[in-house]
Amino acid sequence: MNTKELLGRYFESKPEEARRKIRAQLDREELYNYEKQSGKSILEWDSSDVINFLILCNAGSRKLSIRSIDVILSLLRMFYEWYNENIGEVKNPCNDKKLKGKRVSEIVFNETREEPFTRSMLEDVCTKLHQEEIVEFADYLECIVRMAYEGFGDTQDMIALKPEDIDHETHIVTIRQTKHKLSDRLYKLLVRIHEMEIMPGYRGNFVMVSCEGSYFKFLTREKNADKEHDITFYMNYLSRLYIRKIKPLFDIDISLRGIYVTGFYDYLCEKYGKDYVEDSLNGVHVKRQSDFIMLEAAQYGIRVSNMSQFKQTLKSRK
Repeated sequence: MNTKELLGRYFESKPEEARRKIRAQLDREELYNYEKQSGKSILEWDSSDVINFLILCNAGSRKLSIRSIDVILSLLRMFYEWYNENIGEVKNPCNDKKLKGKRVSEIVFNETREEPFTRSMLEDVCTKLHQEEIVEFADYLECIVRMAYEGFGDTQDMIALKPEDIDHETHIVTIRQTKHKLSDRLYKLLVRIHEMEIMPGYRGNFVMVSCEGSYFKFLTREKNADKEHDITFYMNYLSRLYIRKIKPLFDIDISLRGIYVTGFYDYLCEKYGKDYVEDSLNGVHVKRQSDFIMLEAAQYGIRVSNMSQFKQTLKSRK
């Protein structure tokens, strides 16, 4: 019986709803790829194989979180227990002390950590946009990526910006009741796009429309200009535009959320100094690090529900 069949029998023993929710966490392509690479079936794994499997999972497009690592380890442990009770007898590698506690996630994240996203990467991509796109459209795409970097936490924040949220004298904007000072470049881009009625395109002009009075405008063809769409439509529109037109220009896998987090990290470094911020993230200022980061995140407009996971995100910035 191969691994696929074994997992099938194992998950058949679970309630249908639970089976549907958890199967994909374990029964995944990386498992079979690791079996081929190592030459060992899942029944022959030891604790190092489990860790290497997790590293392979995190190296893929679906990054692991601390919670997902815990879920996979729990599923593996229960799978081996089920096998020993119902089919045969094998060693359960998940009982190894090496797979206990936070050490597993630290190993997995350290092994698969990519170069963190930086401000210089953002500037490089903005330059590439102006080399590859019509000037007006390049400005439009640049505005999206700079908004993420300068405090707009998601596409909903971009759409929610209203004319009254901008102080044109100070260039300070209000985003979810928090204040952010825009760079001169982003301020000029926002005003330029807001004032545009028509944008030239390769296959004809676009009409610029607002969503429920938004300051930021959206591109549509003239025949569709009178159609009304809700905020979800435009959130998806911005996400698709980022994935198709901006993200491929980066040399690393980075989301709009990752760009936003990098903007927050750079804001902290500018305010407190990079050494202090890095020491806080790495546990040097143990007594005050959580309060310091939590307070600054709240003032920036970031909701933090899991501090250890958020600090890991700040470290990796992707």
